[in-house]
Amino acid sequence: MWISEEESVSDKVIISFSARSNLSRLFSHSIADDSIASLHGIRFLSLLWVMLAHSCLISLHLADNQRFRERAEGHILYQILSSGGLSVDTFFFIR
Repeated sequence: MWISEEESVSDKVIISFSARSNLSRLFSHSIADDSIASLHGIRFLSLLWVMLAHSCLISLHLADNQRFRERAEGHILYQILSSGGLSVDTFFFIR
């Protein structure tokens, strides 16, 4: 089978779903010389906040136990997570 030197569009699409190439790029510690390293940490924490807020708020919304929902809504962590809209804004502002 003949393989060209350049990757075709279909090859690029298939490689974009490769766990090996994506994980190696995701866990790479190298950064560009012109980037600010602390922004990567803030971006990571903001992304965690977005994921945590969405998963907790969706699970709380789907919970049928009214007593649990009342207790959860009175907790300080719920107040932090309920401001999940700010986490999305923070993530896009840094991006």
